[in-house]
Amino acid sequence: MRDEARSPSPDSSGAASASELRSERVIGRELELVFELAPIGMAISSLDSVLLEVNQALCKTLGYAREALKGLSHAKITHAEDLEKRDALTHELVDGRIPHFELEHRYLTADGRTVHALTRAGLIRDDAGAPLHLVTQIIDITERREMEERLRYAAEHDPLTGLPNRVAFMKALRAHRGSELPFGVIFLDLDQFKIVNDSLGHQAGDELLVLIARRLRDTLSDDHMLSRHGGDEFTVLLSGVGTTQPAIEVAHHMQAALTMPFDLQGQDVFASASIGIALGIRGSATLEEILRNADTAMYRAKSKGRGRQVVFDDTMHAKVVKRLTVETDLRRGVKNGDFLTYFQPIVRLAKDAPTVGFEALMRWRHPSRGLIKPDEYLEVAEDTGQIIPLGNWILNDACQSLAGWRRLHGANAPEFVSVNVSNRQFAHPEFAVQVEEALLRSGLPPECLRLEITETVIMDYGLETQILLAHLRDLGCRLYVDDFGTGYSSLAHLHRLPIDALKIDRGFVQGTVPRGDGLEIVKAIISLAKNLNLEVIAEGIETEEQLEQLQLLGCKLGQGYLFAEPMSYEDATNRMTGDLPKPIEED
Repeated sequence: MRDEARSPSPDSSGAASASELRSERVIGRELELVFELAPIGMAISSLDSVLLEVNQALCKTLGYAREALKGLSHAKITHAEDLEKRDALTHELVDGRIPHFELEHRYLTADGRTVHALTRAGLIRDDAGAPLHLVTQIIDITERREMEERLRYAAEHDPLTGLPNRVAFMKALRAHRGSELPFGVIFLDLDQFKIVNDSLGHQAGDELLVLIARRLRDTLSDDHMLSRHGGDEFTVLLSGVGTTQPAIEVAHHMQAALTMPFDLQGQDVFASASIGIALGIRGSATLEEILRNADTAMYRAKSKGRGRQVVFDDTMHAKVVKRLTVETDLRRGVKNGDFLTYFQPIVRLAKDAPTVGFEALMRWRHPSRGLIKPDEYLEVAEDTGQIIPLGNWILNDACQSLAGWRRLHGANAPEFVSVNVSNRQFAHPEFAVQVEEALLRSGLPPECLRLEITETVIMDYGLETQILLAHLRDLGCRLYVDDFGTGYSSLAHLHRLPIDALKIDRGFVQGTVPRGDGLEIVKAIISLAKNLNLEVIAEGIETEEQLEQLQLLGCKLGQGYLFAEPMSYEDATNRMTGDLPKPIEED
């Protein structure tokens, strides 16, 4: 390496002094040593980018011997896609428009590999300031770029299935939203996937998700993007799909792919999915709304029996908004105590129909809508968990009410009060404790409390259910099965459960006349109850004809509008003293 930018200055006789010559040689050797031993690649090039000098680090980075590298132009070792940008900056540097430049670009090694580098370039000038050579620092950042790529990949891909994740999906969705291309979104949720995790374990569940992801991906063309949204949910971006029919066809192919069994730990496992479809009509909705619409349609498919596909329409959104309003108002109502207990008499089906008990029924006293029946909010209360505080509240209120009537009216008070228990409330770990506390607070004898459970409790006849039912029976409470005949109860379990009575669903009662389909079912239920030594209570009795038919069949107890509608605490109190209430008009 030569220092061409500087020459020793002559003394007065025209010759350089010995000390100046020695100093010049020392500086040159030091610069050569710094250049050669620098830990980063360095090169000195001509103004037309031909390599004149290169150091050891650059040779190592690019895999060339020194003599093989010298004489090559930067164009020979720069990636073709990055050459134009580098040449443009080099010309600006030589022309004096910029003092130096810094650029990330790719080099090609002797064996054809790609090296990512951070290149810094400046000029060596003569005493007059004219450019002589280019000096370049070349820092190998390949490892850093690969790490960045790995991090970027991890940020946009699901680590289990290798599919794009929600972040990548939303990025692709955003790109389609900004283009003129039509597109659609599929939201897929596996049906009852929790059963696999619960029965075979989470590792088996993960293996099944990987197999499902592969099979779903194989059904799609390269134009469509499958992603794992999270858990057992997948989304598909349908590129170029602007009508419902091709989207439905894709959904059919995906569901058909899931019908074949999966080999999981040596056994066949079957899967199905509920699918929602939404079209991304340009300018009509935001990205979040399009995804939400597909999600809403998926839940509609699931509610219709699973293993289906549903295309979103605006009526679904209206229902979602209504549900959200109910949920918001419900939480506020629970907090503010906007609920009342209404009571419907349970009578003995004799000529004078004496009242023997009351069923406690919840009513929501909405601040703007008035009284609301449970049909409008119970499902939301179940889904959101608000049924737990509500169920506990009505349990306590019903016990307090009957205990008060017993103290005030003695023999004129009803014998019992029955309270409906939701599935979620029954499964709550504190339910038995809540029942005990309600009885203790009110002072009501346990035998005066009837708890109405659903048939699904019978279906789930596990150890925990046995223990809880036995505990409630040991407390002295009576247990009823509500709406009997509408579920899928196992009669094999029924005789082993500590059940006291069956309540016949109103639909069967109203179908008994004139000799309707419900008649044979009611006969069968009454016969079954008689054989198991259980009481029977018929719900929804509305006509004298229905009453007569039930009496002929041997049913002893019933309730319905023929005798009285659900009534307030005050009207129920008046009924005990003979002042019967007028029918109640409810919203």
